[in-house]
Amino acid sequence: MKRSSLIVLKTLTWVACLWPIGLLTYQAITNTLGPDPTAKLALTTGYNTLLLLILSLAITPVRRLSSRLNWLIKFRRLLGLFAFFYGTVHMLIYVALYSNFDVRAMLDDIARRKFITLA
Repeated sequence: MKRSSLIVLKTLTWVACLWPIGLLTYQAITNTLGPDPTAKLALTTGYNTLLLLILSLAITPVRRLSSRLNWLIKFRRLLGLFAFFYGTVHMLIYVALYSNFDVRAMLDDIARRKFITLA
């Protein structure tokens, strides 16, 4: 793949990956997140984390289908870093907005809902 095409595709990937956080920021500023803004933020960032993680992990099997798809490996790290970014934002939303940085509240929440530790 040509370098210029790769730069265009990477730029489009950046825009596509940053679009959800930009949309959430806009909705937060205009107060249009809905009746439960914390849940909307947590669910959207969690969904985007899973989506980007699946996409980044799917690159290797797709790349093995044909040797012409070897250029896809250049996107794996980019998608993985965005998955980490959204996962970190998701965790910070839980720690800051749900538990208010209260360790006791987090431990009680984990004791009540064991599935939290699976994520």
